[in-house]
Amino acid sequence: MISIVLQYFVAFLSQVFLARILEPEHFGVLAFVTMVTMFFDRFTNLFGDKYIVREKEDIFRKLDSVFTLELILAFIVSALFIFFAPIIMELLDRPKLTIYVQVLSIAFFYNALSKPRSLFEKNLVFLKVKYPQILSKIISGIIGIILAYLGYGVWSLIIWKLAGLYIEVALIWIITPYRPRLRLNQEHLKGIIAFGWPLLGSSIFVFYYWNVDYYIVGQLLSAKTLGYYWMAYQVSHYFLSVKASLISVVFPAFSMLRDKNTILQGFNVLTKITLILYAFPTIITFLLGDQLIELVFGEKWLPAVDILKIFMVLTTWRAVTSYWDPVFMFYERTKILFNMTILNAVIITFLGYHATLIYGMEGMAAAVLVSIVIVSPIAAFQLKKIIDVSYTKILGKSLAVIVILAFLFKLVLFMLVSINGDSIFAILFSTFIFTLIYFGLFIRLNRDIINDVKIKNK
Repeated sequence: MISIVLQYFVAFLSQVFLARILEPEHFGVLAFVTMVTMFFDRFTNLFGDKYIVREKEDIFRKLDSVFTLELILAFIVSALFIFFAPIIMELLDRPKLTIYVQVLSIAFFYNALSKPRSLFEKNLVFLKVKYPQILSKIISGIIGIILAYLGYGVWSLIIWKLAGLYIEVALIWIITPYRPRLRLNQEHLKGIIAFGWPLLGSSIFVFYYWNVDYYIVGQLLSAKTLGYYWMAYQVSHYFLSVKASLISVVFPAFSMLRDKNTILQGFNVLTKITLILYAFPTIITFLLGDQLIELVFGEKWLPAVDILKIFMVLTTWRAVTSYWDPVFMFYERTKILFNMTILNAVIITFLGYHATLIYGMEGMAAAVLVSIVIVSPIAAFQLKKIIDVSYTKILGKSLAVIVILAFLFKLVLFMLVSINGDSIFAILFSTFIFTLIYFGLFIRLNRDIINDVKIKNK
């Protein structure tokens, strides 16, 4: 878990430095060209790493076939994309961005070249999985910051992204116990394609769901506005990225349990703790968003504050409700998750389009939140058919305490600012007191959970 937090902290720190040097327009261009390029990147990934992880025999030869097949796909897709990029960008009314997407298409080879990492994942050697990622983010961050400081603008962001990918690849190939060769086995190919083709199809749809808002904001509004939107989304979802890594641990843990009561107990505890942890930064953002953005990113990013507040609520909501994913997967109800994705995508597309026309980027952010709020009760109803979950019972008391503490924090902050002005001392002191009271109170209220965890870990 420490390595996961460190990985995202390094990425966040790099983004902060780049945001202070560059302009929102630069990040808007990056968001748009990344969205376009990574859509076509979906066609280069047959999820061969997951195929290798589940296989038990002839692993190295199967890895050779995975590597070779995905490398061939990368060559074909990149060649076609580079050739047709001018037409694609003309259709998207962004012909000036053609050179950026063509250069960024170098990323298409990352999927194939990073496949030796699956050997570490298969053998549960997660430190060797994370080590290249962390080190590559540090080095690429330094490269991007230097280029940004030297005035390379959007190119510094493009190189930052590409450097991160291929430094990681280089490190993987240095430490891997086996380097795949260029060879194909017909029998292996059948298994790889049968396994990966359905995942490729669903990944394209999931990509649409996670990126359609970028497209709408980029098309209807300016690159500068898309830059604000992208930055707010990225900052808020660094928290969710850490949570997604935790989910990958929760699913195997649920798989080891067979008793529904035990699963329900674990579900309730995780959901409650997640609300407590995620509500804290959300409250801080709502009450001190302007000061935090100006202090960390600079005054030019202040227009992103309102969107960041919406996205922090979205992140908290997604985090709290995310534990139904491993439950649905464990009981083989993954179709529910797919249907939820479809419904979310439809709502975001139609509601988001009209909301953006009327309310701008805040309208789109609100539409994304509304889509989650609409779909969540449907998922909760399906979840209750599997395990007897009641979100009211799990979260009711904690939510009431959070609202009261948030109100008291606002009151204390208002009083201190009235006395001392909008000073750093008033903000830091009130935040420090709020932090102590918030976590102190919740530790006291949930002492039974803490004691239970201590007993189980003895």
